[in-house]
Amino acid sequence: MHALDVSASGTYVVGGAFDKTATPFLWSETGGTQRLTTPIAFSASANGVSANGAIVVGGVSGKAYRWISGTGAELKMPVAGESAEAFAVSDDGSVIVGRAMFRGLYTRAASWDAAGNVMEIKSGSNEYSSAYAISGDGKTSGGATGSGGLMRATLWQGAAELTLQSGIDARVNAINRDGSVAVGQAGGRAFYWTKNTGAVDLLTYFMSQGVHTEGWVLNSANAISADGRYVAGSGSHFGRPRAWLIRPSQVELLDAMPFAARIMPHEVRPDREVPRTKGIPRTGVSADGSARLLIRCKSRSPTQFTLRIDTQGGVESTGAIAKAGIRPVSNVPVTIDAEQVGATSEYDAQFVYRAPTNYADPNADEIVVELLLSTQSTDERIPIRIRRPVVVLAHGLRSSRETWSGEFRRFADDKDDGFEVYLMDYSATSAERFIDNVIRVVAAIDHALSTHRVVNDIAASKVDWVGHSMGAILPRVYYRL
Repeated sequence: MHALDVSASGTYVVGGAFDKTATPFLWSETGGTQRLTTPIAFSASANGVSANGAIVVGGVSGKAYRWISGTGAELKMPVAGESAEAFAVSDDGSVIVGRAMFRGLYTRAASWDAAGNVMEIKSGSNEYSSAYAISGDGKTSGGATGSGGLMRATLWQGAAELTLQSGIDARVNAINRDGSVAVGQAGGRAFYWTKNTGAVDLLTYFMSQGVHTEGWVLNSANAISADGRYVAGSGSHFGRPRAWLIRPSQVELLDAMPFAARIMPHEVRPDREVPRTKGIPRTGVSADGSARLLIRCKSRSPTQFTLRIDTQGGVESTGAIAKAGIRPVSNVPVTIDAEQVGATSEYDAQFVYRAPTNYADPNADEIVVELLLSTQSTDERIPIRIRRPVVVLAHGLRSSRETWSGEFRRFADDKDDGFEVYLMDYSATSAERFIDNVIRVVAAIDHALSTHRVVNDIAASKVDWVGHSMGAILPRVYYRL
């Protein structure tokens, strides 16, 4: 089963499934999953839905289809018997776009009106084109145009045709409600378009807007919210395939203590305020009881912010919050008045979040603690990802990292089981004095924490140390020194 579109109201989802035959479906909270009527087909899907869920469009066995209140029928064709497919529909259901065969030879971007009549979106060309998206108001459509393997991501607004990007896979995939923002793909990269910015690399654009993008490659932007603020698509994070959602926020989450591994535990002062121009963006913490996130809340006017932990549980499992500069020991709500930033027109308020000491669900690879940030006019949920602390395995005297086998080795080798394991290796000096090997402890902690932070995009300040023989004594020597 694949979901292919969601209504502007967010209450209807359409897509396709296959169970002996292809089955287009419409889902709603009230009605559940409803099979849309079709002839028996091995190729059928519902690709678009109107705001109220009454109109669904798609394709069945090479024919463009429209379902009205669950009952489907073919849309009219420019050439009888030729192939076509509908991909998107306006919010009110009055305009449908897709592709169809015209003049018996050429597949062209097509639109259908409320009566089901078909026409070319832009006539007069014999090169291939297809419309994959339409704005909510039905006035702007987008898709791909090209020939000879080179495609152009294209917008059509009235009689105007606008090329946004070029590339082998170039196409417009989604448009916001009024046609002012379009997103898509070209040359294996997602792009973002407005009249003011033109078509720009989406990753670069949102990075300039303060969105944390470390480790991300965004290959395709496939959907956009009605107001153009939220964009979703596909790509990878540190080489792993991932779906992504960009959601610009009034909140920044910064690692408040990114260098804690380099100093002694009793010297850590994580509750100090991180300067506004410093800090590394993060999306979560290690459940080590001391990692901190600075939560910077921005506004354009004097604003009062209230932060609360919206996940049930005690401080040990949810973490703690406080005003920046105060050690967080409680999960009761905190209220701060935003202060002006220098001589600028910007205001901000700064909170600090301390990681929990307990990993609340031992069966989960990752836990999410939700914070709720409120002002007089808005509420914003802030998800904090919680990961297990990284585990360092330290071998003993006259040994090496190969000492660890069986279950220990499985944890180290399996990167998708929720555990991060670092195999320390000081075999070259393990026969030397304890004092000569203490520096290896510092290096191991530093390397394990640095990798843990970057790979998982979290703040982390402690490791769990498992040692055998001399490997268990070294960290105690380090601590005493």
